[in-house]
Amino acid sequence: MSYKSIVVHVDNTPRAKHRIELARKLCERFDAHLTGICTVGRLEIPGYVRAELGEAFLQRRNESLAQQIQLARSLFNENASGMRPSRIEFHAIDGDPVEVMLGPAQYADLVVVGQTETPTPAGSNVGASFPEELALACKRPTLVIPYAGEFSSTFEYPMIAWKRSGEAIRAVTDALPILRQATRVTVVSVDANQAANNGRTGSAIALYLARHDVTVEIVHDLSGMEDVGLALLNQACDLQADLLVMGCYGHSRLREMVLGGVSRTILRSMTIPVLLAH
Repeated sequence: MSYKSIVVHVDNTPRAKHRIELARKLCERFDAHLTGICTVGRLEIPGYVRAELGEAFLQRRNESLAQQIQLARSLFNENASGMRPSRIEFHAIDGDPVEVMLGPAQYADLVVVGQTETPTPAGSNVGASFPEELALACKRPTLVIPYAGEFSSTFEYPMIAWKRSGEAIRAVTDALPILRQATRVTVVSVDANQAANNGRTGSAIALYLARHDVTVEIVHDLSGMEDVGLALLNQACDLQADLLVMGCYGHSRLREMVLGGVSRTILRSMTIPVLLAH
C-alpha cells in the first residue's frame, strides 16, 4: 500500500501555504497525484431578496468570489510548483465545505486539512468542526495540520494512540506507508480495561506491524485515564513525536456531529499533525 492520490483543502488563510507545501512534499515522497479543492460558500439568495439587493450588488459579490478563487488557485499552483503538471489539479466548487470535500476525499488515499483556528481567520469559510466532520463523513485517512508551527513531511517519529477498536486499527493500516519509512514508531496504549485483564495491551498491533517491517516500542500510559486526550498530548511531547496516529471516535448524522472526548481534546489542543481514521 502507498499513497497515490492526495487531496488538500485550499483557501486564502495564512496557513494554507504550509498545508499545500506539506501535501506536495508527501506527493513527491510517494509519487502521488495532488488535487487542491477550494470550497466556495456561495449564498442561495431568494428571488425577492435579489430584487431588493439589485443586480449591481450581486455582480460585485460574484466578482469578489471570482477573485478569491483566483487567489486560491494561484496559491495552490505556487506551492505545488515542481510537480509535473499532469500530477496536479485544482477545483473550486460551490456548496457546503464538508459536502464539497466529501466527493474528492472518498476517492483519495489521504486527505490533508487544517486545524480549526479560533477566531476564524479571514479567507476561511469552513465551520469550527470542519476537520472532524470531514473525517467522520468521508471515512478516509485525514491528516490534520495544526494552525501554528512548522512541520516536516518526513514524520520520522510517529506515535500511535492505541486502543483495541476498529477505528484504531484502521488508523494504523492507513498510516502504514509513513510507518514503514519512520525512524522510530511508538505505540502508546490507553486501553485501561485490556491492560487490567492481561497486561499485554499493544502486543498484537506490534506483531501486526512487525509483519509489515515496522518495529515499534510499546508504552503503557494509564496515568491520565480521566483525560486520555491530555495524556496522549503529554506523551507525544515527551517522546518528541512529529505525528500522532489515532482513531476518530464519533458519528455524523444530518449535520449533527457527536465526537468522542479524546478526539475533541486532541483536535482542539494538538501541537503536531494528527492522522485520523474513522
